[in-house]
Amino acid sequence: MTRFPADLVAVVDDDPSVLEAIGNLLESAGYAVSRFDSAEAFLMMLHATVFSCLISDVGLPGMNGCALQAEVGRISPLLPVILITGRDDVGDDGVLAANNRGLFRKPFDGEQLLSALAAALEPSRPSSVL
Repeated sequence: MTRFPADLVAVVDDDPSVLEAIGNLLESAGYAVSRFDSAEAFLMMLHATVFSCLISDVGLPGMNGCALQAEVGRISPLLPVILITGRDDVGDDGVLAANNRGLFRKPFDGEQLLSALAAALEPSRPSSVL
């Protein structure tokens, strides 16, 4: 897959080790990554930065990942969102939003996350790019 300079992925997780691990995985695959420890911190940057995709934990303090997904859908409806969770009680509300590109339960396979990310980015790509 061709990597585009605009592939800036936002990762939101309140667990520093998970935030670092996902960020490192994405960077090793060639993505630029912005890390945020809360939904509110990400939303402060959403208006000032062009992100290609958002990967967010569901179980965040304050605004949770499902609420963040809904807010992103309102502000930037074309921004794809991938949710991750360590919880078993996440209902369908986490996967029904139009901008949702997947829900991954921790621990998840890194290659599957990268595949979901690549698929989420494909609809916005120009068809003439080689």
